[in-house]
Amino acid sequence: MLPIRVPNATAGVAVNHSQAVPLLSQARRAAATGLLRAPVAQFYDSLRAYILVAEWAPERKANAEEICAHVSAASWPCALVPAPKGQEYTNASIAALEAEGVVTLAPTRPEPPPLPPWLPKVVGPVLRDWLPNQLNASFNWRWNKALGNTVGVIRALQAMQADIDAAEKQQPGSSARTLYLFLEDDALVKSYDTFTADVFSTAARLKPGTWDLLLLTVTPGLCQRSAKLPPPWRVPHDGMFTPRYSYSRTTGMVHSAEGVARLLANLPADNIIDMWIRELMRARKLRIRMHCGDIVTFGATAKNQARRIMVEVNGT
Repeated sequence: MLPIRVPNATAGVAVNHSQAVPLLSQARRAAATGLLRAPVAQFYDSLRAYILVAEWAPERKANAEEICAHVSAASWPCALVPAPKGQEYTNASIAALEAEGVVTLAPTRPEPPPLPPWLPKVVGPVLRDWLPNQLNASFNWRWNKALGNTVGVIRALQAMQADIDAAEKQQPGSSARTLYLFLEDDALVKSYDTFTADVFSTAARLKPGTWDLLLLTVTPGLCQRSAKLPPPWRVPHDGMFTPRYSYSRTTGMVHSAEGVARLLANLPADNIIDMWIRELMRARKLRIRMHCGDIVTFGATAKNQARRIMVEVNGT
């Protein structure tokens, strides 16, 4: 398959003074709506997708299979990764995960000081990005249903690494040009027709070797509310930014090969997957970028299927 091509920005032309002001206003409006893009060169020429699926939930399973079918139809490999059922873990099976180095029950950081209960509600999701993470150091996997999701994401990362190792044996250096896409089974894809092309064009705006993880799903309200705030809290017009404390969601993520290795090197996880990744980011062990687009959202249940169909038909 030929690499996805990203159109270059229109070449600049000389204008007279009378044209300058209207053109400047147009440029500002375009930038404000995210339509103005800097030229990008496509470095990434391959994609592999991994969809986490809860096989005991028929609706989620059907959604995951549908996404995977469309990715495969675009000639990219797609694998369904079974999500373990967290409620079915026993003390013995959790101990086995600890022995494998997947999770740990041991606290790895001091208990953080409590925040005033009113503060998160006041600052909202945007300014909360600046607040230290409030995690319980004595987190206990045995009482948390999210263990299955955490293990499932880690199994997907391990599958990515196996594919990376195989690709490097066959063609050294090829994994650096590959995007490793991860989606959960409740991911809501805006448009199947342009989905993989949108992933390529978004990742093309990142300089190779400078990022580990690109988030395609962001905390609701963060991008919209930030437009009303002064710098440095405001998200850039192009919607691409580096978070400080707020990790957001694992619904849709793109990993670089380097990022996959870095995540696995920092196992075992000592908290649910998004909190664990956020701690790695705060400790400067993981380079995360967020994109305020709507390529992927979360919550692909029956009540959202009508919305997806409307998006497909009307593009709104």
